[in-house]
Amino acid sequence: DKVNLDELLNYKEEYSKFVQKPEYKKERMKASAPFHDDRKPSFSVDLKTGKSFDFACGKAGNYVSFRAELDGCSNADASSR
Repeated sequence: DKVNLDELLNYKEEYSKFVQKPEYKKERMKASAPFHDDRKPSFSVDLKTGKSFDFACGKAGNYVSFRAELDGCSNADASSR
């Protein structure tokens, strides 16, 4: 069975645990990227869909791929956490 993360997760709350100095405008969050040193915020998240993009390094994905990258594991392992 497929799980709809959009119904289960509060993306603002979840992403905010891993980024520094988040700024919010409507349904978007902008922050310094957690993947590398950022002089100015380059990480953006659509808070409705959970999709993220890092304008500095080009990493993009959803919340599961974000956690997999941070935790150094596969998407399958990250989705079971």
